[in-house]
Amino acid sequence: MELQLEIDRVGNFGQGVGTDPQGNVYFVPGALPGDKVRVLYRKSQASDRYRDAQLVEVLRPAPGRTDSICPYFTECGGCDWLQWDYEEQLKAKEAMVTHTLARLGLEARERLPIVRAEKVLGYRSRIQVSRDGDKVGFYRRNTREVVDVERCAIARPEINALLQEVRQDKKSGRSREELFLDSSGKAHRRGIDLYGLDFAQIHHEQNEKLRALVRQGVARAKSKTVIELFCGDGNLTFSYAPNVQRIYAVDSSKMSIEKARNAAIEARLPVTLEFDTKSVGYSLRHKLPQELQLAYDTLILDPPRQGIGDALREWVSSNLKNILYVSCSPTSFAQDINKIRELFSLTSIQAIDMFPQTRHVEVVAWLERR
Repeated sequence: MELQLEIDRVGNFGQGVGTDPQGNVYFVPGALPGDKVRVLYRKSQASDRYRDAQLVEVLRPAPGRTDSICPYFTECGGCDWLQWDYEEQLKAKEAMVTHTLARLGLEARERLPIVRAEKVLGYRSRIQVSRDGDKVGFYRRNTREVVDVERCAIARPEINALLQEVRQDKKSGRSREELFLDSSGKAHRRGIDLYGLDFAQIHHEQNEKLRALVRQGVARAKSKTVIELFCGDGNLTFSYAPNVQRIYAVDSSKMSIEKARNAAIEARLPVTLEFDTKSVGYSLRHKLPQELQLAYDTLILDPPRQGIGDALREWVSSNLKNILYVSCSPTSFAQDINKIRELFSLTSIQAIDMFPQTRHVEVVAWLERR
């Protein structure tokens, strides 16, 4: 079935969202707020209030709609918004955070402006590429079909040079691998089976801004003893370590913790710093060193996309005064802090654009004991 829609906002998955006169809501990938579009949706959905729709034609483009610089954009599933002015992307991401918090009745005492990126193309330091015979590139949107890609518009030049090397390999069949830059800036290839063993932010310049926000927050709170969950290789840890007295940081990745320990030895920081390989879950707090179980005044966490869930309450000890929550999912973040809203108030929140040209947005939030 077809109909015309005015798109008024962006959904959590980057789709345009529009509503018909009957109040039915349509999610339209590729549509932008301000577009008037013609869409197609399945007749079987006619009884559902929320409907997935396919963009057929843009009847009136939004003021911020542009021509994509990437020839693969309409097929490749990597980027969401290469057809959208960057200033409009930033507004949409802030609106997404606001909408997500409002759905649960959450409001921050202070809402700081989004931290924009200076580099919005050629920034990505890590990609996954797929091979299907002679084709090497990325999956077509919502499929496992490989789109043959010679160059990625958002990948760093070193990564694109390595992509050319991959394309020149004489291999057959299907395979996947990861291309990434190490801390020295050297490009590497590795099998996809190692992906995720050592998480790292993909936008180096924005990562430095993220580290600065964390460092400033810890200094402002005058934190002394910190528990950090999902610490990875110490990316955030080392940013604030000189400002506190003791840190106990945990992550489930042995590879990341080993890197963090080696970095700590080299740094020789004037702080009691321990990195431990542990999975964050129920009862972990009670496995901490005895003297730490009630002593920490600040909790810092940077969980994966699904958040920390009900386990967050376990860490609310009697001495805990501050929580610094870094999240790549406003939805899971809001669900998590909603569980402790009677104990902690949302003092401030700030979005940071770690992933230009995509729907993804990071948030840095500070919570204080009521």
